[in-house]
Amino acid sequence: MIAQGIWAHDLGTRVVFPRTAPRFAPTIYILYARSHLTQVFSHSLSALSFLVLTQVQQHTSMALRSLVARKSLGLGFQSKAKILAVGSTAHSRGFQTFSLPDLPYDYGALEPAISGEIMQLHHQKHHQTYVTNYNKALEQLHDAIAKGDAAAVVKLQSAIKFNGGGHVNHSIFWKNLTPVGVRGGEPPHGSLGWAIDTNFGSMEALVQKINAEGAALQGSGWVWLALDKELKKLVVETTANQDPLVTKGPTLVPLLGIDVWEHAYYLQYKNVRPDYLKNIWKVINWKYASEVYEKESP
Repeated sequence: MIAQGIWAHDLGTRVVFPRTAPRFAPTIYILYARSHLTQVFSHSLSALSFLVLTQVQQHTSMALRSLVARKSLGLGFQSKAKILAVGSTAHSRGFQTFSLPDLPYDYGALEPAISGEIMQLHHQKHHQTYVTNYNKALEQLHDAIAKGDAAAVVKLQSAIKFNGGGHVNHSIFWKNLTPVGVRGGEPPHGSLGWAIDTNFGSMEALVQKINAEGAALQGSGWVWLALDKELKKLVVETTANQDPLVTKGPTLVPLLGIDVWEHAYYLQYKNVRPDYLKNIWKVINWKYASEVYEKESP
């Protein structure tokens, strides 16, 4: 049996799967996150019979919609599941598409830590590409399910995970940044500040650890400060490529994510990733991280 429910920590919402849902062998990914569709679920099952996307409404200013369309792949079994989606719009063919979120600041507002040119390219080109390809993969998935093409459904999972993860991660990343004049780089106080001191010894020690792990990450990926709700402590994790943090554990809540793909810094810092990591702390939005921690800490 699939677990009856999984708690979507980043959004305070329960994701419910029916007790009678069948199992299927391939790994299926569905993404969920705080402001956009983000989390990856993988289920191992005995026969591929269904895949679902559904609709839930977001409780923030953006309209939250997500498709749920589920068709039995030749087994005559129907089921529903609820997951979170953000920034989606209804498509005339019956599934949801996703859009590029607006930034809460101008492209040049993070200078000199991050140049306006980098921010514009990162947002308008790279993030937009993930959104475009994610929508394309979801459309292909919709068609494959309608045709009962199990092989195509399985084949599409890597594209959904990569591009959906890119959309999820970048949507968090933009909120993790804020201009210096809008509390950028201002250290956290209150419960998050105490938790950092308790788990890492000091803010300086935390920054050093994140910088070291981010610099050491081979290839492309992300470095995260997370709350582990099961262990009730803060942890530092890294993820490869565009894997969301939840791939490292379902109880991890992202408080802070730093993009260490070269497109996030190369035009300004060339191949010196440590300099990028050193300077990005000047525009980190600890207020946002603190709000998430306050909401999610047990």
